Amino acid sequence: HLGLETGFDVDALSLPATARAGLETDVRRADAPYIVKSPFFCDMADEVLASGLRIDHVIIPTRQFDAAAVSRAHVQEATTGYVDGKRNTTVGGLWDTDKAHDQVDVLRLKFTRLIEALVRDDIPMTLLWYPRLARDPDYLYAKLGFLLGGIDSDSFRLVFDKIARPEWI
Repeated sequence: HLGLETGFDVDALSLPATARAGLETDVRRADAPYIVKSPFFCDMADEVLASGLRIDHVIIPTRQFDAAAVSRAHVQEATTGYVDGKRNTTVGGLWDTDKAHDQVDVLRLKFTRLIEALVRDDIPMTLLWYPRLARDPDYLYAKLGFLLGGIDSDSFRLVFDKIARPEWI
């Protein structure tokens, strides 16, 4: 909606209703856009960085691990009727575990491995706090301003107000 190179057509966006997320792209694709969203980057950071693919900056939305684990378990249950389930079969559900009670440990490990890889290879990163990033356009603009080129704060706020879904939090 801001005209940045994300590879998506704003008129053709579709998100899974239950997961309330989406728009992921694999940074390893030959036709990957300049800006890529992928929570799965934490699982491939070592591979990507070792491949020589240029990563200019990584933006990391961050929230309490317990809250993130509860959210994934909620999506798992809302989608399948069960809080536990097969690995990686539910969009936004349990991630790399079959047991909801193990999710928080899995998320902590993924976060730690990501930060270690980025620090080791001296990749700049910006941490964003959730849910603030979804409620406070001034905070988000201040954190992402370096990426936005000539987009002023008023234009950013108009787009934020149009697409933000604070009721999803």
